[in-house]
Amino acid sequence: MASMMRKILEKVDSCNIDVIFKGKSLDSEHDTVTDTSQEGQSRKIVLYNSDEPVCVKVLIKPGKRIYHQGIKVDFIGQIVVMNDREERTEFTSQSKKFDAEGGEINTDQELDF
Repeated sequence: MASMMRKILEKVDSCNIDVIFKGKSLDSEHDTVTDTSQEGQSRKIVLYNSDEPVCVKVLIKPGKRIYHQGIKVDFIGQIVVMNDREERTEFTSQSKKFDAEGGEINTDQELDF
């Protein structure tokens, strides 16, 4: 999942995109787990219980004027089970379109999801 996200973000030239989970902190040891990608890079992942709402803020920080044909944010909830092989199960997904008509971004944008 991390490598897929990295590939997507690499396609957004001269733009930084940050995803901030509201109500949870990566500093809390009780609500996070460390995940190691196939490339050997580790990162902390926020954990949620089934009764907790997941709210994120997507921050788009363009380095220069960016023209787009619409902005779409996809949230995919996935369970990864590691035993002899890696098993991934998608249990939820949600999409939200922002500025579907397209246009340009030349200042920082915050998208609530």
